Amino acid sequence: MLHSIASPQLWVITVAALVALLAADFVVTHRPHDVPMREAIAGLVEKGEKVMKPISAAAFRVNEKDRAWVDAMCTPHPVATLTDKITVTGAHDSIAKKSYIRAKGYPSVPFDGFHERLKANAAWRVYELPCGHDVMVDMPDRLTEILIEVA
Repeated sequence: MLHSIASPQLWVITVAALVALLAADFVVTHRPHDVPMREAIAGLVEKGEKVMKPISAAAFRVNEKDRAWVDAMCTPHPVATLTDKITVTGAHDSIAKKSYIRAKGYPSVPFDGFHERLKANAAWRVYELPCGHDVMVDMPDRLTEILIEVA
Protein backbone atom coordinates (compact mmCIF):
# COMPACT_ATOMS: atom_id res chain seq x y z
CA MET A 1 0.00 0.00 0.00
CA LEU A 2 1.05 3.60 -0.30
CA HIS A 3 3.17 4.67 2.63
CA SER A 4 4.73 7.80 1.24
CA ILE A 5 3.25 10.44 -0.98
CA ALA A 6 4.60 13.51 -2.77
CA SER A 7 2.95 16.91 -2.65
CA PRO A 8 0.22 17.70 -5.18
CA GLN A 9 2.45 20.38 -6.73
CA LEU A 10 5.09 17.78 -7.63
CA TRP A 11 2.45 15.56 -9.19
CA VAL A 12 1.13 18.43 -11.30
CA ILE A 13 4.57 19.26 -12.72
CA THR A 14 5.28 15.66 -13.67
CA VAL A 15 1.81 14.79 -14.89
CA ALA A 16 1.63 17.96 -16.99
CA ALA A 17 4.80 16.99 -18.82
CA LEU A 18 3.66 13.43 -19.40
CA VAL A 19 0.20 14.49 -20.55
CA ALA A 20 1.77 16.95 -22.99
CA LEU A 21 3.88 14.17 -24.48
CA LEU A 22 1.00 11.74 -24.71
CA ALA A 23 -1.33 14.35 -26.14
CA ALA A 24 1.13 15.15 -28.87
CA ASP A 25 1.91 11.59 -29.85
CA PHE A 26 -0.54 8.97 -28.71
CA VAL A 27 -4.09 8.05 -29.58
CA VAL A 28 -4.81 4.42 -28.74
CA THR A 29 -7.29 3.86 -31.54
CA HIS A 30 -4.76 4.90 -34.20
CA ARG A 31 -1.81 2.81 -33.03
CA PRO A 32 -1.30 -0.66 -34.49
CA HIS A 33 0.48 -2.02 -31.40
CA ASP A 34 -2.47 -3.27 -29.40
CA VAL A 35 -5.08 -4.76 -31.70
CA PRO A 36 -7.14 -6.40 -28.90
CA MET A 37 -7.41 -3.06 -27.06
CA ARG A 38 -8.39 -1.21 -30.25
CA GLU A 39 -11.03 -3.85 -31.00
CA ALA A 40 -12.39 -3.67 -27.44
CA ILE A 41 -12.64 0.13 -27.66
CA ALA A 42 -14.32 -0.05 -31.07
CA GLY A 43 -16.83 -2.54 -29.65
CA LEU A 44 -17.67 -0.21 -26.77
CA VAL A 45 -18.16 2.69 -29.18
CA GLU A 46 -20.43 0.56 -31.40
CA LYS A 47 -22.59 -0.33 -28.38
CA GLY A 48 -22.77 3.32 -27.31
CA GLU A 49 -20.95 2.61 -24.06
CA LYS A 50 -19.51 5.66 -22.32
CA VAL A 51 -17.14 3.84 -19.96
CA MET A 52 -15.04 0.69 -19.97
CA LYS A 53 -14.64 -1.67 -17.05
CA PRO A 54 -11.44 -1.25 -15.07
CA ILE A 55 -8.46 -3.23 -16.31
CA SER A 56 -7.23 -5.64 -13.65
CA ALA A 57 -4.20 -4.91 -11.53
CA ALA A 58 -2.73 -8.20 -12.73
CA ALA A 59 -2.89 -6.98 -16.35
CA PHE A 60 -0.98 -3.85 -15.30
CA ARG A 61 1.55 -6.12 -13.54
CA VAL A 62 0.94 -4.60 -10.11
CA ASN A 63 2.76 -6.57 -7.40
CA GLU A 64 0.70 -9.53 -6.18
CA LYS A 65 0.41 -8.28 -2.59
CA ASP A 66 -1.44 -5.10 -3.64
CA ARG A 67 -3.55 -6.40 -6.54
CA ALA A 68 -6.79 -6.92 -4.59
CA TRP A 69 -6.53 -3.42 -3.12
CA VAL A 70 -5.82 -1.83 -6.51
CA ASP A 71 -8.71 -3.72 -8.12
CA ALA A 72 -11.03 -2.50 -5.34
CA MET A 73 -9.94 1.11 -5.92
CA CYS A 74 -10.36 1.09 -9.70
CA THR A 75 -13.33 2.77 -11.35
CA PRO A 76 -14.71 2.65 -14.90
CA HIS A 77 -12.66 4.58 -17.46
CA PRO A 78 -14.32 7.07 -19.84
CA VAL A 79 -14.12 5.73 -23.40
CA ALA A 80 -13.89 9.24 -24.85
CA THR A 81 -10.39 9.67 -23.36
CA LEU A 82 -9.29 6.97 -25.78
CA THR A 83 -11.22 8.12 -28.85
CA ASP A 84 -11.67 11.89 -28.84
CA LYS A 85 -9.29 13.93 -30.95
CA ILE A 86 -7.33 16.68 -29.26
CA THR A 87 -5.76 19.91 -30.43
CA VAL A 88 -2.05 20.19 -29.71
CA THR A 89 -0.85 23.78 -29.61
CA GLY A 90 2.83 23.25 -28.82
CA ALA A 91 2.41 24.80 -25.38
CA HIS A 92 4.02 21.70 -23.85
CA ASP A 93 7.33 22.87 -25.31
CA SER A 94 7.34 25.68 -22.72
CA ILE A 95 7.35 23.27 -19.77
CA ALA A 96 10.81 23.77 -18.32
CA LYS A 97 11.14 20.48 -16.45
CA LYS A 98 10.10 17.42 -18.39
CA SER A 99 10.35 13.91 -17.00
CA TYR A 100 9.31 10.46 -18.16
CA ILE A 101 9.17 7.36 -15.99
CA ARG A 102 9.04 4.01 -17.75
CA ALA A 103 7.75 1.15 -15.62
CA LYS A 104 9.56 -1.66 -17.41
CA GLY A 105 7.67 -4.45 -15.66
CA TYR A 106 4.62 -3.52 -17.75
CA PRO A 107 5.12 -4.43 -21.42
CA SER A 108 4.01 -1.65 -23.78
CA VAL A 109 5.28 -1.00 -27.28
CA PRO A 110 4.09 2.65 -27.28
CA PHE A 111 5.60 3.37 -23.85
CA ASP A 112 8.90 1.76 -24.93
CA GLY A 113 8.87 4.00 -28.00
CA PHE A 114 8.40 7.12 -25.88
CA HIS A 115 11.16 5.93 -23.55
CA GLU A 116 13.66 5.39 -26.36
CA ARG A 117 12.85 8.69 -28.07
CA LEU A 118 13.02 10.73 -24.89
CA LYS A 119 16.30 9.19 -23.74
CA ALA A 120 17.84 10.86 -26.79
CA ASN A 121 16.26 14.24 -26.00
CA ALA A 122 18.34 16.38 -23.61
CA ALA A 123 15.23 18.36 -22.58
CA TRP A 124 13.87 15.28 -20.77
CA ARG A 125 14.94 13.45 -17.61
CA VAL A 126 14.15 9.80 -18.20
CA TYR A 127 13.82 7.13 -15.54
CA GLU A 128 13.37 3.38 -15.84
CA LEU A 129 11.89 1.43 -12.93
CA PRO A 130 11.62 -2.35 -12.55
CA CYS A 131 7.93 -2.50 -11.66
CA GLY A 132 4.42 -2.71 -13.04
CA HIS A 133 2.40 0.16 -14.53
CA ASP A 134 1.28 1.50 -11.13
CA VAL A 135 4.62 2.88 -9.96
CA MET A 136 2.94 4.71 -7.08
CA VAL A 137 1.85 1.34 -5.67
CA ASP A 138 4.86 -0.81 -6.52
CA MET A 139 7.66 1.67 -5.79
CA PRO A 140 6.20 4.62 -3.84
CA ASP A 141 9.46 5.59 -2.15
CA ARG A 142 11.42 5.68 -5.42
CA LEU A 143 8.61 7.61 -7.11
CA THR A 144 8.64 10.15 -4.29
CA GLU A 145 12.42 10.54 -4.68
CA ILE A 146 12.04 11.12 -8.41
CA LEU A 147 9.24 13.68 -7.99
CA ILE A 148 11.28 15.62 -5.44
CA GLU A 149 14.35 15.42 -7.72
CA VAL A 150 12.51 16.81 -10.74
CA ALA A 151 10.58 19.52 -8.88
